[in-house]
Amino acid sequence: MNNKNLHNKNYIEEDFFSSAETKYEKSKADVWNDIISKIDNPQETSSELRKTTSLQLRIFYAIAAAIVLLLGTTLMLRFYSSSNYCPDGKQLTVNLPDGSTVSMQSNSTITYYPLWWKFSRRIVLTGEAFFDVKKGNEFKVSSPRGSTIVLGTSFNIFASNYEYKVACFTGKVKVVSAHERSVILSPDYSAEITPSGEIKVSKYTAESDLLIDENNMFDYSSVPLSKVIIDIEDHYNITITSSTGLNYRYTGFFSKHKSVEDVLVLLCKPYGLTYVVLSDNKYHIIKN
Repeated sequence: MNNKNLHNKNYIEEDFFSSAETKYEKSKADVWNDIISKIDNPQETSSELRKTTSLQLRIFYAIAAAIVLLLGTTLMLRFYSSSNYCPDGKQLTVNLPDGSTVSMQSNSTITYYPLWWKFSRRIVLTGEAFFDVKKGNEFKVSSPRGSTIVLGTSFNIFASNYEYKVACFTGKVKVVSAHERSVILSPDYSAEITPSGEIKVSKYTAESDLLIDENNMFDYSSVPLSKVIIDIEDHYNITITSSTGLNYRYTGFFSKHKSVEDVLVLLCKPYGLTYVVLSDNKYHIIKN
């Protein structure tokens, strides 16, 4: 190779490597001084690392605390329950968070979740109660033998470990047995879940032992007991006498289709009274 070609080759290589060289903002001397500085001052590097780790831990703990708080709040809203019991011989009306009402008969209990009511309108019932439900999302009444689902209506339920009866007065209700059988009731129809899980549907009559709507109810608020007795006499065409004073005020309600004996128990028991049957249409109230 002659000198001219060799000179051209060297020029090309020099030009290539010059164009391929990475440009640094720092000189070699500055980079080297930085490395020596970090070697000579390891505590400074460790301090920066600790600051970074500490910040990451604080962020992690803050997120974890927020999750725990959110979970705890949700669990409290979901599982906080309220129970109401109606004692023997009395009646009780419970107002639910959405304005729906439950009129409970004696020895009945309802349990519901007031803080979760906006998301799930669900009640557990043992005993007998009349429901007047405001329109809204699904409303469900559960008992061991079955459940009743409505959207907005009035209905009555009698529920125990052995019996389950539902009567629909307005709107429509869906009755579901523990065996997942179901029927939809229209007004004036009732359903009974048998021990085998079958559902019997029938048209209810005035003699039904289920509560009837408000037009067929006696409903009193702090009324003299003597006045209630007069109403009972007129309605059942009977005579009621007493050997004790009836200076009490009565608050409660009961179906006009209950037997007179059941009604007298409801009236007498809260005041320590009882009654005796004198004849088919004559009753006498005495002090226990």
